[in-house]
Amino acid sequence: MSLDMNALKQTFLEESFEGLELMESGILEIDIDAPDPEEINSIFRAIHSIKGGAGTFGFKEIVGLTHTFENILDEIRNNERRLTSNITDTFFKAIDALKKILEAYEADEDPDHELISSITSTLQAIQDIEQVEESSSQVASENIESVLIKFKPARDILNTGNEPLRILREIASLGETEVKLLENSIPPIDADFTHITLSWEITVTGDELDLEEIKEPFEWVEDECEILEFIVTNKAQIKTKEIPEESKNPLKKKTTSKKTVNSSIRVDTNKIDHLVNLVGELVITQSMLSRKDQNGNVITDNIEEVLVSLERQMRDLQDGIIEVRMVPISAAFNRIPRIVRDTSNALGKEINLNVLGGETEVDKTVSEKITDPLVHIIRNAVDHGIEDGQTRAERGKPIAGTIDVSAYHQGGNLIIDIRDDGGGINNAKVKQKAIEKGIISPDGVYTKKEIDELIFAAGFSTADQISDVSGRGVGMDVVRKNIHSLKGDIDLFSDEGVGSLFRIRLPLTLAILDGQLARVGDQVFIFPILSILESIQLKADHVKTVQGKPSLYGLRDEFLPIINLFDVFNIQENEVEDNKKLLVIVEHDGKKVAIKISELLNQQQVVIKNLEQNYQAIKNFSGATILGDGTVSLILDIAAIVEHNS
Repeated sequence: MSLDMNALKQTFLEESFEGLELMESGILEIDIDAPDPEEINSIFRAIHSIKGGAGTFGFKEIVGLTHTFENILDEIRNNERRLTSNITDTFFKAIDALKKILEAYEADEDPDHELISSITSTLQAIQDIEQVEESSSQVASENIESVLIKFKPARDILNTGNEPLRILREIASLGETEVKLLENSIPPIDADFTHITLSWEITVTGDELDLEEIKEPFEWVEDECEILEFIVTNKAQIKTKEIPEESKNPLKKKTTSKKTVNSSIRVDTNKIDHLVNLVGELVITQSMLSRKDQNGNVITDNIEEVLVSLERQMRDLQDGIIEVRMVPISAAFNRIPRIVRDTSNALGKEINLNVLGGETEVDKTVSEKITDPLVHIIRNAVDHGIEDGQTRAERGKPIAGTIDVSAYHQGGNLIIDIRDDGGGINNAKVKQKAIEKGIISPDGVYTKKEIDELIFAAGFSTADQISDVSGRGVGMDVVRKNIHSLKGDIDLFSDEGVGSLFRIRLPLTLAILDGQLARVGDQVFIFPILSILESIQLKADHVKTVQGKPSLYGLRDEFLPIINLFDVFNIQENEVEDNKKLLVIVEHDGKKVAIKISELLNQQQVVIKNLEQNYQAIKNFSGATILGDGTVSLILDIAAIVEHNS
């Protein structure tokens, strides 16, 4: 039997990514002054395994890099070299480089040779001398005459909460700056402006330029660029160094790999055994349904009993398949310690991080897509949530701030809490900024929660100065949008001077939905049950009409906007049935609305079919499903309906 090398390669890649995560978490936990030998051995074993696998597949670049990495670790564990913060910083850079190289191999693309050479040289320099005082690639600041920066951010850079404009402003403060927008990057007037297509050439000149200072504003987006080059001209007009086309930032490779590489899941054999047993039961049930007498007629004496058994088996099979897709949320949490470390070091803050519930399971797709929103919230918490040491001391707080991240199941959902003991949301400041931007009226009366929620408004920020990390509020609209795309929601609870809590609520799976069927005229739609608060009979005397605004419905002590699905979907409304119509009360982003329908039908679990993949995206709908009678029913996107129609 011939070996399936592609399968073996995929296994190597998966195990290597896991090894790099183990190394990263291990280095984060090491006490630099007194490293635990077993921790060093664990990191050594991981890099040794990656080196061995890379040799098997002929990945020479990885072999060379990991060999030098391995030598340094070997010297440390043999007490021949002292571990320093400079070494751990270089280890992290090497891990990041290895991830990018592996991603390139995963996509069957050429790795970034310039990156490999640079990291390998830096590791070799550590091995050759006792301490690396300065990377050989650095250029002395007194020799620099100008720096040309070629900057083309990735199309989806805004989704990570980063804004190119902030970077350009920061660069402009470092010297005489000329910014050139490349004309071929200007999008057409009808383009999708949720993505960035612009690119720039930025020239910085001055007498005392510092290359590292110029590079610093780009550090947070270096993995989110298609092109990022720094071309230095020194005063002696030494030949400039340009990064070759094939060696540009590998994010473009990363984007390609998302389209071409199939992901996989490691599954507990007990889950597989359970599914095999269920298939065996289904085979028996099928044989019972196909029994015939000697005349060839189907035997139906116990058909109802068999169908009940079939329904149970199908539900068990469905649950079992969902279980196979479930992975621990730790896959998303593993990046948090590194983010906290890097951000707090850059800002000179002390942070204690506590992560709980990493074993909590969620659908693999949810786990993968929640990572970016988590990273942005964590960066905000470190940068603008936690005060600096002096401010905390003046407020009687410990110098070191605390961030708690926890995950747990609640009512069929995954809940992720991100809590910090920082300064909280300054209500007065948020309100004033919102008034200045015209978001709210200066004469309006707003609750504390309504004002706090303004940080999720597009482009809203209370930051006093531009930050390379991200201002609390900047990009939070994108965070909420990304969470909504996962059929989830995010809430904010803040106590000024005490801290903030961001609570993310997500479905456990995106494949199955508990749905409530509802009739609107002659059409049947599906409400996600989790979005429904209650349903009531419509009473005409409770309806209040306001000129130019949606009608309101008086429900107990509040008035709710009425969304008439007949109008939204242009469905003929039968006035004779008005007194029989119902209102479904739903909530989105803390706002309650009443949705008008004809009647509620049955509840059932439905398999979600992606509209965009099977047909095209349709406004106000998140997907579709096939009902028991073979008809297609559309699933309502409650978030879109509330936002666009109330």
